[in-house]
Amino acid sequence: MRTSTREVSLFTALIIGAIVIVGFGVPAFMWLTKLIRPPKPEEEAIHRGVAAARKAARDLIDRPRPH
Repeated sequence: MRTSTREVSLFTALIIGAIVIVGFGVPAFMWLTKLIRPPKPEEEAIHRGVAAARKAARDLIDRPRPH
């Protein structure tokens, strides 16, 4: 049970702080991991293939349709 608005604002600040920490922490962790252990050629090939598939799908969706 809430007894004051101070408790609510502290809880809100904690939630917002946790979201910000996760929001910046996950990309930073991924970046540091890539710096420490560069991806293997097979992993790079997979990522290039995924990027090519996304581009092909985007081009397919964006192409003009005949009326």
